[in-house]
Amino acid sequence: MNEPEAELVRHIFHLYLEHRSAYAVLRCLRQEGRINKCWVTKKGKEMGGKPFVKTVIYRILKDEVYIGKVGHKGAMYEGAHEAIIPEEIWHQAQELLQKQSVQTSKLRIESGTLLRSKCVDGEGRSYTTTYSVKRKNTQHRYYINKQCNHRIRGDRLEKVVFDAIHYACLNPQNMRPCFTGEYALMSEEEGMYRLRSLWAHWDGLTEKDKYAFAHQMIEKVTILPASTTIRIGYAPLNDLLKAMKPFPSAGQAPEPQVTNEPAVSVYDNALEITLPIIFKRTGKTSHAFDSEGKAFEVFETAGHNMTLINALAKSYKWNRFIADGEKTITEMATDYKVSRTYISQMLNLTMLAPDIVESILNGRQPKHLRLKDLMQSIPLDWESQKLKLNYL
Repeated sequence: MNEPEAELVRHIFHLYLEHRSAYAVLRCLRQEGRINKCWVTKKGKEMGGKPFVKTVIYRILKDEVYIGKVGHKGAMYEGAHEAIIPEEIWHQAQELLQKQSVQTSKLRIESGTLLRSKCVDGEGRSYTTTYSVKRKNTQHRYYINKQCNHRIRGDRLEKVVFDAIHYACLNPQNMRPCFTGEYALMSEEEGMYRLRSLWAHWDGLTEKDKYAFAHQMIEKVTILPASTTIRIGYAPLNDLLKAMKPFPSAGQAPEPQVTNEPAVSVYDNALEITLPIIFKRTGKTSHAFDSEGKAFEVFETAGHNMTLINALAKSYKWNRFIADGEKTITEMATDYKVSRTYISQMLNLTMLAPDIVESILNGRQPKHLRLKDLMQSIPLDWESQKLKLNYL
């Protein structure tokens, strides 16, 4: 038995049961300067000796060899080697891993498909949800109707649906019946303020909160050959707004520019929004187009700004140099022939809110956003960042 390696394994189990997070274990090991096992192959090549990564942590935590057993076809057998972890500790780790796996899977199912069980075709046949894994382990979600062999990319359908709801809900005329009916729980002024506040902070909501919002408010999404209709119930919307936790002030964020204006009508205590969408099949997937054959968008989007994207990549790269102790700000300024102030301003980008970073990578940032806006002094609080950068 290699005692230093055995001690490291025990340390990893102890950290996991203490912090209940593989990410926390990884952070502790890196702070301690720990590296994984070193060995030499038969060809004389040195392997290992590098900082731990998350997959290695999980592999260690799940390996039954550390309790003196060997696995074969799903069963465990007594091994000829000595255990270095008590079985009780190992089983505690397995229970925690299993519990976290179930919770993560449930959240992924609920949050990853915001319109799950809400979509039907013209004949009332439901769309189910599925996904595929592409190269580099990227996952694409789909809404699929097996009866008519129709499949739509999940993120694209959700974008036009929620952009349309955003557009409709910010019009007081559309929402007036919501705050004057027998189910009304608040005044029109208060209700509209809460709606504006909700959409101003929509990108900052967790996926779980977005899922809860969608499933309480949206009654049905009907996908037809040349249009899609979204039905929103006024009564559940009232309940949702009344129970909603207050957000900070929505600020003076500009209204998004409408590219394709949805048709909105009130019918039977509900708001119906109709989008003139044609889902054409390109390859194996249907995409949204308008009647002229152009890609359908409710709101104008800025598109991918490579200046912003490259700046983000550069800032995280430079931040990693500093975190790993490879270079200082002064050394990077010399290497890249720029000022120390420029390096510091670029490093500010690593403090941006995750949903701001995501919007830039997806090309959905505000059209007015420029690199100089991000390099200036920005607040550390994520909500304050959105207000300052005029994020809706």
